[in-house]
Amino acid sequence: MKDYGQGDISLRLLVERMLDGFWLVNKHGVILDVNEQYLSLTGYSKEEVVGHLIEDFELFESNQDTNDRIAKITEFGSVRFESKHVTKNGEVVDVEVMASAVPNKEGLFFGLIRDIRVRKEYEAKLLLTNNIINQASDGILVTDSSGIIEYVNQSFINITGYQSDEVIGKTPAVLSSGMQSASFYDQMWASLEKKGVWAGEVWNKKKTGEIYPEWLTINSLKSGKKTSHYIAHFNDLSESKRLTSQQEFLEFHDLLTGIANLKLFNQRLSIAQMLYEKQNVPYVIIMLDVSRFKTVNDALGHAAGDHILKEIAKRLAKRIRLSDTLARFSGNQFVILMSEQNVPQNIDKICQNIAAYFDEPFYFGTQNIKLSVNIGAAIFPEHSKEHNDILAYAEMAMYHAKKQQYDYIQLFNNQIKQALSTRNKLEEGLKTAIKRDQLTVYFQPQVNSATNEVFAIECLLRWQHPELGSISPDTFIPIAEESGLICEIGDWVMEQALTHVRQWLLSNIFDGKVAVNVSIAQFLNPNYLVGLRNLLSKTLVAASKVEIEVTESLFSNQDADHLAILKELNLMGFPIAIDDFGTGYSSLHRIKMMPVNTIKIDKCFIDNIETDVSDQTIVQAVVNIAKSIGLNVLAEGVETQGQVNKLAEFGCYYCQGYFYAKPQPIDTFPNWLAEFKNKSV
Repeated sequence: MKDYGQGDISLRLLVERMLDGFWLVNKHGVILDVNEQYLSLTGYSKEEVVGHLIEDFELFESNQDTNDRIAKITEFGSVRFESKHVTKNGEVVDVEVMASAVPNKEGLFFGLIRDIRVRKEYEAKLLLTNNIINQASDGILVTDSSGIIEYVNQSFINITGYQSDEVIGKTPAVLSSGMQSASFYDQMWASLEKKGVWAGEVWNKKKTGEIYPEWLTINSLKSGKKTSHYIAHFNDLSESKRLTSQQEFLEFHDLLTGIANLKLFNQRLSIAQMLYEKQNVPYVIIMLDVSRFKTVNDALGHAAGDHILKEIAKRLAKRIRLSDTLARFSGNQFVILMSEQNVPQNIDKICQNIAAYFDEPFYFGTQNIKLSVNIGAAIFPEHSKEHNDILAYAEMAMYHAKKQQYDYIQLFNNQIKQALSTRNKLEEGLKTAIKRDQLTVYFQPQVNSATNEVFAIECLLRWQHPELGSISPDTFIPIAEESGLICEIGDWVMEQALTHVRQWLLSNIFDGKVAVNVSIAQFLNPNYLVGLRNLLSKTLVAASKVEIEVTESLFSNQDADHLAILKELNLMGFPIAIDDFGTGYSSLHRIKMMPVNTIKIDKCFIDNIETDVSDQTIVQAVVNIAKSIGLNVLAEGVETQGQVNKLAEFGCYYCQGYFYAKPQPIDTFPNWLAEFKNKSV
């Protein structure tokens, strides 16, 4: 250890044992000595530091910066500044440096280097919390236990007209209008002491002398068993202020649930971006999709759906931190923003905890409703250094989670990104699939369980890709719809269905109906009805023999054009069925106004119908209501005799599923049908 001016051993021991790092530097910026604390902080050996320049270890330090600092030290004796040092393994460490001239040693300087990473993290959290509080529309003030004001936010200043330095150090009596009696305040303090909270309407006075009504809430903050602070928040209830507040609320909050909307969420996202740029604080976006919500909404009514959405928002809001943001993304989807250093490494646990919030059932009246969630998450900057990507990536991960049979939590990864590439490849393949005979149709029977009669068959599309093999319709049909290829494919499927039904009718093989799925995109084709009429004439099949199946999304907004086409199809003689009922946007109330003949209950309600009381309640409600308004009901995905029996108990006899038969190729369907008839006899 060098001699620092005094030459005594105690000083050298002090330098070596101090908690801060230590440098001895000459006037050229060359490091002459270093203590063990600095070496421990950075991971270097003493030989790797001594003899090197300051700029070799300070991230943004240049030779000119070093010379400027030495000049200031020479002039003023010492300087203090923050810097970033680079460790041996490349990690950047925030430090505070106190640099001074060595007494009686001209041209020598020493620096005390303190690790301030913990402080920086705390400052970042404090900045975020302060920004959130200052963006609140309510006025907020904080007092100590004796009622002395310690803090007010910007909305307090805006509402009352007082600047913070005019009220800090005083009591809230500075706002008193004199319109409340002493007994009023006695009751207020009694409630605070007993319950820890008080809320009510009071009349206060602004700096201008204007007296105004406000809704005031006061909470006591405990330290142990004693009150350490009181936190009050209020909003102006006078007419003009109230209207302004309402407009701001509508602009930045979801009206149903009261949580943030996407506009406010995007503002908070901008704050998170600022924190990263200034403090390198990462952030995470978590997307949630509430499973089966639309089914509950349709079966129990919109009042039940609205109630459950509010309860979901309350349940989530209670479990996130003040620095987090919860927003409603869409109908039954929510999004959470978390900005903190340790969030990324804990993201799996965070998502699992969120999912666990749905283990407890929700209640509406006497109804016990079980819901679950699919969760997707993306991390900035781990998954992308483009801020605009992270929300989209979280949404992609969420939809990927929805497709999984068991995993309901998905962190964004390269496999999901690769799925986009595969999708593009499938779209290119679809463009030539018909011409290359890669598409074919299968037929699945629909059976009346009471008579064991095959009364109809559904025409189902299959695609055998030359490279990727068999592609699920759930995969390629959405791609066909998005790309506009669905019209050509849909026309081909309809022609195949009608052609084979005509052949089987003439051969006395089958004389029932054939159900064909039709996409919304086909409804948007102005030539759709004309083409369908021409096809009926060409194949000589009666419209009454062809059931048009549409999805619930067709009824999402009562589109006038869609309704007109449905009515025209009905007038032409086509029966109309709603496929996968319970997974989309419709309700039985709306459907009774539509030209609909049949409702097909989705498989997800049939899977557990033998044991799940919720599914039984929903299915029975749908069957009862549908029949009361003259609609047929068919259950999809029937796989067991127990399911058939339970459905029959509810009055649903029309069934379709593997219990009776898997979808049959064209050449095997006649043989299957003959064998089924023989068994039935």
